[in-house]
Amino acid sequence: MGTQPGSLRIAFTTQAWSGDPVDKEYVQAIESIGRELTSLGHTVEEASPRFDWDAFIKANAALWATFIAYGALGLADILGIKPGPEVLEATVLNCVEYARQLTVFDFFAAQQTCNVISRTVGAFFNDYDVLVTPTVAVPPPPLGYLNANDASLDMLGWLNKVLAVIPFTPLFNVTGQPAMSLPLVQSDDGLPIGVQFVARYGDEATLFQLASQLEQALPWSDRLPRIVAAR
Repeated sequence: MGTQPGSLRIAFTTQAWSGDPVDKEYVQAIESIGRELTSLGHTVEEASPRFDWDAFIKANAALWATFIAYGALGLADILGIKPGPEVLEATVLNCVEYARQLTVFDFFAAQQTCNVISRTVGAFFNDYDVLVTPTVAVPPPPLGYLNANDASLDMLGWLNKVLAVIPFTPLFNVTGQPAMSLPLVQSDDGLPIGVQFVARYGDEATLFQLASQLEQALPWSDRLPRIVAAR
């Protein structure tokens, strides 16, 4: 971490791959970090991986639902109870029902889609060392907005509602690339704005070195919100 990262080729994007809107303050935060990175000697330009978001959602729906169903049904079997609204939140139960309709071919197709997307995104990092995005697309929503017991949301409705808030991070759960979030900017309301940095597969070292450099350039240890329990 004490080693300087050298001059990196850095791409940035403020456009969510889902097409969901990104808060203006968050867009401005990424743009300001781009300027800071340029001042630190890095080559910075706007660029983004391109992949099929709808295929990504379909694949994740199959994988998430299967994982949730396997856990919920397995636990129900161990406890000797019937999975239903008395023991599962509505969206979890809808995930279980979604998974019941899937076939082994659906599961294999989902894995294949994730493989193709991983290779597509991996190729993007032939030209760039790091990708910078917002960590989330919008300020923290009010408590209850992401209500897992909302019976009006089916599996896809729930998934899309969640990913509208966090459209930038799930891609790297699939590709397996190292990513980090740094609280480099503070909103007008006094909340930290996370900035996500993504490196090529297996290159955690670059992220640690870049984080160390940015923490020195833009320290946040003394930054406090208006209300602090320890004050």
